[in-house]
Amino acid sequence: MRSIKGFLVAMALLAGGTVWFSCENEGVENEGASHNTGNNCLVCHKSGGDGEGVFTAGGTVYKTGTTTGVSGISVKLFSNAEGTGTPVATLTSDNAGNFYSKSSINFGTGLYVKVTSSNGTSSMASSITSGACNGCHGIVTDKITVQ
Repeated sequence: MRSIKGFLVAMALLAGGTVWFSCENEGVENEGASHNTGNNCLVCHKSGGDGEGVFTAGGTVYKTGTTTGVSGISVKLFSNAEGTGTPVATLTSDNAGNFYSKSSINFGTGLYVKVTSSNGTSSMASSITSGACNGCHGIVTDKITVQ
């Protein structure tokens, strides 16, 4: 089935067509796990979108140098630079490495991200005004990674 789907996608791209991918994770039988690791969660998980629930933030954390998602990673959003002060939101990655929130998050003029694992902490130098983490990470900037 996957080879046929891959062939059809390749043919559509060669023909200059537009290919739409489903938000569903076909063929995966990992009950309770999230899906589509590395994709921009907010494409489907938005008001009127195909995903179940509306997310205000979402993304994926990988083990450095791999395509393997890491579970139990803390992703905190702060109003102060370098992840200081009281967190506005705290998210934790699941067994696929994905994290997301359905809670209201006020990004205002920008929030600062701090990612913490058992091996240390890293912070984003610039602020974010959107929770579409995989909209940039892994596309125009490096993936979110931990050791």
